[in-house]
Amino acid sequence: MLDDTKTGKSVRPLAAPAVALLSSLPRYGDSPYVFPASRGDGHYQGTKRLWPTIVKKAKLPGVTPHTLRHSVGAAAASGGMALPMVAAILGHADTRSTQIYAHVAQHPAAKAATRAVGGIAAALGGRKPAPVASLEEERNRQKGNRAR
Repeated sequence: MLDDTKTGKSVRPLAAPAVALLSSLPRYGDSPYVFPASRGDGHYQGTKRLWPTIVKKAKLPGVTPHTLRHSVGAAAASGGMALPMVAAILGHADTRSTQIYAHVAQHPAAKAATRAVGGIAAALGGRKPAPVASLEEERNRQKGNRAR
């Protein structure tokens, strides 16, 4: 839960790889925080001075936290996730804020449309339609892709 965002309190999901990475980091003293404050009992607040060092070490010139956030939204949309799900990942209270990612999802939608009408087009052309995967087979294929 983030208490202080532009729109107030917000819950953001944390991806399993991020949880694994954060769980592997060493803890400092008896602090409950992964990144404790250098003074006091709270957590670290802010990356303004630290960010340039992070970007330099990662060899990602010009990358900002917003760039990373946009990349997550774009990856989710282009992966075929519905905009309400993309909104939930990004912590948008309203999918209208997520509409900027809709253009990214057009390519997967075009692929899906091609798959959906492929058999019909083949039949109209006098050809034997390609086999159609069952819903269960498609879900298993997608799970396999996510695991990579």
